[in-house]
Amino acid sequence: MTMTELLEQDKEKLMAQLDSASTPDRAGAVIEQEYDRLLYRYNEQCTSGAGRAVCASMTQIARTEAGLVDSIGSTKIWESGGKTPEKKIRGAAWACDDSGDAENARLCRQIGVGVLDQLLREDDDAYHQMLRMDFLRRSGQLKKLQEQYAGKRFEDRNAEKARRFHLDLAKAGDTGCHSMKELPP
Repeated sequence: MTMTELLEQDKEKLMAQLDSASTPDRAGAVIEQEYDRLLYRYNEQCTSGAGRAVCASMTQIARTEAGLVDSIGSTKIWESGGKTPEKKIRGAAWACDDSGDAENARLCRQIGVGVLDQLLREDDDAYHQMLRMDFLRRSGQLKKLQEQYAGKRFEDRNAEKARRFHLDLAKAGDTGCHSMKELPP
């Protein structure tokens, strides 16, 4: 069973607990308990030592962000001492890529889309938009990428080139790794 499937099993219960959290500390505790549950259940079922190590790393990264929850249980992202949450998630995805763990790399990117959705409500900058497009495409959410970005235009030249590049890749069904160096001139 994948981490995604384990999380889906308790998704509604987790969301209800977060909605009823009355303080930031309580919401953080709810998230930490869920991470602990996921790690325990995944390790119980995982037969690969490498898979367990990647899961533990991902869980640790996610747990460091548990403090970024406001009193009504909604995610509120801000920079916290160095790397931002989306960069930590991107790093976790890359670590999974490097270890050949495509499923957890995809899961990291799905989490990254949710984090960026929170960021983009307050900050519609080109960097986060480009990263979000990459997370959507690399996590296999090609239809969502096409629906959300086909009609959008960016003033930033690089963001606009990235938008067209990601849309072309999505149309071709390409979820692979690409570099900014591959953007057309």
